[in-house]
Amino acid sequence: MAGLATSKTDEETTQSLINAGLNKPDPKPEPDPVVQPDPVIVQPDPVDPDPVDPDPIPDPIIVQPDPVDPDPTPVVDPVGPPDGNESGPLPVGASATVDVISGRVTTLALEDDDIASVKVMNGLDYGNVTVNPDNTLAVVLTGTTQTANQNFSVQVTHSDGQVTTRDINLDVTQGPQAAGWGVGDFYKLETDENDRTIIEHGENHRKVYMSGDEDALTLEDIAAIEGLETRQINGDFFAANPEYGASEDMALANDAGMKLWSSIAGSKNEPASHWLLMERGYEYDGWKGGYGESELNPMYIGAYGEGDQPVMTTDARIIKAGIKNFVVQDVEFTNGMTILSGENILLEGLSMKGESNFQNLEGITLRDLDVYDVVSETPDRDTWAAHLDRRSGMYLAKSESVLIEDSFFDHNGWADGYDAEGGSTDYGQAPSKFSHNVYLSSTSTDVTFRDNIIMRGAATGAQLRPGGFIEDNVFLDNNGGVMFAGGGSDSVGNYTLFTDNLITSGAHKMSATGQGALTKGVENNAYLSSLVDNVIAHLADPNNAAEQAEKIITHDALKSSFAEPFYDDTIIHNWVGSKNGDPLDANNVNTDGLNLNTLDETTIQNFAADLLGKNTATIKDLADHLRIQADGELDHLVDADLIISFFQAGFGLTPDIRADAETLRFIPNDLGDGVRWDNRLNWSTDDLPGTQDGDSVDLGGNWVYYGGTTTLEDLDFGENGKLFVNNGYLQIDDHISVGEAGATLSIDNAGQFWTDGYTDQDLLRIDIDGGRFANTGLFTGHTEITASDNAQVILASDGADFALNGDSSLHIIGDDTKVGFDGDAGDTGVLLLADDATLGFTAKDGELGEIREFYSGHFNADGSGIQSGVNLGDADLFLDVRELDGIGALAETLISADEVIGSFESLEVLGLGSDRDATITVDYENDTVSLLLSAIGEGSGKQTIRTMGNENDAQSAPELWEALTNGHGIYPDDPVEGIPAEEDVGIDT
Repeated sequence: MAGLATSKTDEETTQSLINAGLNKPDPKPEPDPVVQPDPVIVQPDPVDPDPVDPDPIPDPIIVQPDPVDPDPTPVVDPVGPPDGNESGPLPVGASATVDVISGRVTTLALEDDDIASVKVMNGLDYGNVTVNPDNTLAVVLTGTTQTANQNFSVQVTHSDGQVTTRDINLDVTQGPQAAGWGVGDFYKLETDENDRTIIEHGENHRKVYMSGDEDALTLEDIAAIEGLETRQINGDFFAANPEYGASEDMALANDAGMKLWSSIAGSKNEPASHWLLMERGYEYDGWKGGYGESELNPMYIGAYGEGDQPVMTTDARIIKAGIKNFVVQDVEFTNGMTILSGENILLEGLSMKGESNFQNLEGITLRDLDVYDVVSETPDRDTWAAHLDRRSGMYLAKSESVLIEDSFFDHNGWADGYDAEGGSTDYGQAPSKFSHNVYLSSTSTDVTFRDNIIMRGAATGAQLRPGGFIEDNVFLDNNGGVMFAGGGSDSVGNYTLFTDNLITSGAHKMSATGQGALTKGVENNAYLSSLVDNVIAHLADPNNAAEQAEKIITHDALKSSFAEPFYDDTIIHNWVGSKNGDPLDANNVNTDGLNLNTLDETTIQNFAADLLGKNTATIKDLADHLRIQADGELDHLVDADLIISFFQAGFGLTPDIRADAETLRFIPNDLGDGVRWDNRLNWSTDDLPGTQDGDSVDLGGNWVYYGGTTTLEDLDFGENGKLFVNNGYLQIDDHISVGEAGATLSIDNAGQFWTDGYTDQDLLRIDIDGGRFANTGLFTGHTEITASDNAQVILASDGADFALNGDSSLHIIGDDTKVGFDGDAGDTGVLLLADDATLGFTAKDGELGEIREFYSGHFNADGSGIQSGVNLGDADLFLDVRELDGIGALAETLISADEVIGSFESLEVLGLGSDRDATITVDYENDTVSLLLSAIGEGSGKQTIRTMGNENDAQSAPELWEALTNGHGIYPDDPVEGIPAEEDVGIDT
């Protein structure tokens, strides 16, 4: 397996590495934020990567150099933290007007000493305001760009019982980063217990097994078997003979496999969830992308069998046609990969042996990659050219919703043994300031970069010019550790939250081609960045005098080029070259109270020594171990989190580890976005929900963007809370609660929300525009559900009842939406409509949707094995037929199930006209509900409901009959009193 997919819960391994050889200090007190100097606005060097002439190699003098080719930034007065506060709540007096920044989070504290509770009486025109557990107020403008002033009011209850009202005015200022905070709206699917992506196929699916084994079927083999000419074995043949390539026993050789794959994949074919599976241990050529069936049912290329990854030797290039809803897993690409157009792409477990180029993508996820030793081919000239021969491990530009995680980047853009003095091409590629491990141009947005190891790059470990959420990374032995910016010359990128990262060992690779920075740590070229709990330590190993002597030049441990950070508590220690004197006198920041001897023992060399059982272990030894691990030859034990934990223990930053399940409260943190579920700073426990089995969540009325794979006990939205589930998988095993003002659940893209019912009688609005909503329990609560686009709505599975009670509604828009039932064979699922409930269908693009059994891809069997039933229960039926095609008579099936009983009390048809009739037929014999529209001009606007057959025929299926009738219509209004078991309640007739 490629990359760094490891067990994150290997506590014994973690603790042994933390403890080995360390005299741990007393816990460090919370440091004061670093006081930064007044911002100095400078014009940096020309934009990399396209300057006319690369800068010459600097003389080895001990001065701080200019920033290494950052995007030029305008000379402006940067907007600082409101009222000069770097962190913490802003005080709000009696006459309250507060300065806030558009697109950011501000915490407000009412200046009263005797507050018992606070309640928001009226909200904001844009953005959201909530009350935190300590009675401070969170004003969250993330995702907004407006600057109109606004106000809100709060009701304050004092400790003596007195109640007062406060009006608070917000003076809104435009923020300096145009894209605001990223919200982590990337493409990610459910993962398993090993954090591996789970792939589900849809209804348009075919598996293609391909092998390099001598027994695999070639085109000639198939022709001989079928008595045909080789030229006749084409796409039409394979369509008529689906057994070929359908199993390991019928695996195809490369020529036949790619012939079949090319005939069913590609942008000219219908979207499908086909799988190309290559046997491990062989090489292949040929590459074809395509359009997946949906975000949840993507097209897939992967591996099967035992041994090394299958190797794709051809250039993997997607240039014009693009790909969409596409996943590639567990393949080695000898020439890297180029994708210049696409949407919803997930690459996992890949080994990239050449430079990868990703551009113009919407939703690109790179997980568990290993990318190392990427260099340019030797040019036909005498010397290496810095810019012309530039090479990075990965380049990404003009893309949005980017996730790069759990990956390993090492030694890219240069070769060992290069000619440092002359740059001769008789030797390997010389490093230059234009070659990096990772390069993200300033033209991308919503970047998440986490849990990666980035080491020994030619120049910078990672150039993250758009800014973003940069968390839990190890930047090791790079000439420059990491640079993040704000999106280029006009600051169009995102704000940056840079948290829990480690920068250690400043590389000192000098080169005649112009290496740029040497021994540089972190460069912040953005506005209002938050740097939280980071460690920059040991430019050179303090226990290795020879290394200290070799590293002459000192460049910045941390430099903020254009404006001071919003917040910075970075610990800096021993970041000094040999010409700068005593390391204890230079570049020590936030080390008060720490044991300096312990800090000097907390080195990457000592980590490697403990890991490998070798006292003289080097960074190269560690890199070799990580490479072997990435190739799948070791149990995966080492990842970025493990290395960071080792350093944080020595530097007094070890977080408290929860041992028990808790209810985690979402509290928007003004150091960051204030909306992301996957940001630990936004949670009361400083870790994520689901860290312990049995965790529950209280959103506290906040608006939250979900990400991850999580199972919870309970979920409380709070008053007017909103949850956006656009990726990943969230499962609620017990209760969902909302406040009196209601709440909203929004599901789209690849998001999945699974619930074991809902019984709260306050309104939960559920908008499903994509992704999947699934109910596996008793759903009786007050709800308004709208399903549209390519959403999957599993109303009932695994014995569930979906009871749409009075004043609740279910509205289905168009026929791309799949609404109804799915499950394992033998399961039951029923939809129960109550009097005064409303079922609605709206035509879109000429079609109406249908409630039916469908195949979602989640369950093991092909097709739905569930027994389904619908009790119409005298509900109201609403139809909007304005977009139905045709002027003649039309027939549409609205509901089909194994059993249908009951009928509708009323019918309303919008767009019928005065010269057309509508007839709803409830057919108990065929268990369908259908609509018949007369031709235009052959009716009078009449609307009719009629029944056919005998609904008691459903008693022939006793399990379904019981589910359809037992307790229907008598569920209690108060969920606090509990819901009676179905076997304990009667039938409402």
